Amino acid sequence: MNGESLFEDEIVGLLTSTSRGLSIGTDPKSNSLHALITIDQRSNFRLEEYLRIPLFNKEGTLDENLLCKITELAYYNEFPHEFSTYDVSNLLAEEMINQSDRIIQEIDYNFVATLQPLSLINNGQRGPPNRLPPPASKVYKADKDTIKIGLKLSQNLHDIFIGYLTRSPPGQKISYLLKDRTTDPLLFTHVLVAGGTGSGKTQTTKNILRQCLGDQRTYNIDGSNKKLAIVQFDPQDEYAQMFHDPKNITEEEQLNYENNKILFGKHEATRVFVPTIKNTQYTSEYHDAETTSFTIPFSLVEQNPWLIARGDLNELQMVALTDILLPNFFHSTTERECTYSNFLTYLAENEDEYTNGKSNKTNIATGTFSAIKRKVNGFSNVFFDGTESGYSPPITDLINDFVKPGQLSVVPISHINNHRDSTFVVLALSSLLIDEKITSSPEYERIKQTPLILSMDEAHNFLSKGHTEIGQEDVLIQKFIHAAKQGRKEKLGLFLVTQDPHDIAGDILTQIGTKIILNLSDDSAIKSLNLPSDLKWKIPNLTVGNMVVHSPSYTFPSEVTGLPKCLVRHEH
Repeated sequence: MNGESLFEDEIVGLLTSTSRGLSIGTDPKSNSLHALITIDQRSNFRLEEYLRIPLFNKEGTLDENLLCKITELAYYNEFPHEFSTYDVSNLLAEEMINQSDRIIQEIDYNFVATLQPLSLINNGQRGPPNRLPPPASKVYKADKDTIKIGLKLSQNLHDIFIGYLTRSPPGQKISYLLKDRTTDPLLFTHVLVAGGTGSGKTQTTKNILRQCLGDQRTYNIDGSNKKLAIVQFDPQDEYAQMFHDPKNITEEEQLNYENNKILFGKHEATRVFVPTIKNTQYTSEYHDAETTSFTIPFSLVEQNPWLIARGDLNELQMVALTDILLPNFFHSTTERECTYSNFLTYLAENEDEYTNGKSNKTNIATGTFSAIKRKVNGFSNVFFDGTESGYSPPITDLINDFVKPGQLSVVPISHINNHRDSTFVVLALSSLLIDEKITSSPEYERIKQTPLILSMDEAHNFLSKGHTEIGQEDVLIQKFIHAAKQGRKEKLGLFLVTQDPHDIAGDILTQIGTKIILNLSDDSAIKSLNLPSDLKWKIPNLTVGNMVVHSPSYTFPSEVTGLPKCLVRHEH
């Protein structure tokens, strides 16, 4: 087809050369593309808007389109390649100052946009920007389809809606969708949401999780399609509100959501599971979701002995605990008797036999035994026995209710005043879920056979080495690293939310496939995210609800504007 464009777009500029000429290269520093913008278009331009340069074959037929992004805007009083020395420019400025009656007009200057080539588009397919347009090539604003193809954006409305591309063409909104309808969903390559106080972090998270909980969203496990289950650790009692509708969605907004396949309104399959901790009581005025209490059973310690270590055990103490004391205790008691109080009694009654070799029990040095007793003491708040007042069933008896396809299971810890105890709950449940999902011989098939997202707000409080009061923090961090590496094939995803990403163990951050970054002002927090240099300057300047999405295995880094309203109730 002949012609300069497939579209009847208005020309906004022409390519012009500088002292370096026109160039593109494999090294971004070798790129030199500059567009001279027409006078009537100057006021419409913003940094990082997308432009399109049509390229033609020798017959004059449109062949390809080069998609570019504006990286710099500048006024020049001469064409850049005509610049003389600094002294001449200085003299010109002085002359203009001295001629006070001279009116300086914008038309006296050239308006030049520096362009970064992103991709080359041919017949709906994108490729690397490896073709140089000739001088004086006409430049157009990029259209919606060119941007979608050029940035590798999903065009499947059943993918997970995050927001709208901030630099969408005027009058058009380009949805940013997290690729999900493939054999390799991005949810299971893990997601981080980071943002400072007041940045819109929780609203953004709720809106994303609401999209994850659609009835049509299923994932294949062993030949069977299953809906996603989400377990949400909730330190501020906010996520159970997803059981309720928002209060301020207009009919026009609802129509827009429906047309764009954006899920909104309450998620009825929201259930709250409250950990029973001594001297605490959970009540909430923010939701009416079904609430079930549970306890942490001491039986979990059999596979995770580090759960009862207040401080780090040295090698001798750990071997004595894991290879001798715990196996002997669990072997000598029935399931009903496997309680924390019975274990303390067992240590007290058998100390002499273990330390003095008076029976066939393996000998343990007196100092080692005493250290173990000291470090496993003080867990009566979190390990309840079945005979105690206020007893709730162990979480292991509730697995089929706790991990259920299509359900959001919220674990509030806002009612636990002792940070040590709230940390313990998170460590115990996370270990149970991760171990059962990763192992080849699970005890709970429901966990193994259900696509699962483990979502954790204020993740920095639980995944920071040395931050918790419970010893062996490295064990949980290693579990999360292992989960991050194995999660893709096991349909296990991590969804971490934090205002302090620099406090999360670096080995976990490196495994995160998609980072959604809202406003952050702390330099160390921004640095820890390992973002490309051209993104870092944006982060402190983002307005509420705006975010940078960095998902390098999927698409180009993009600035995205979230929805102005929460799709479920969001009050506090």
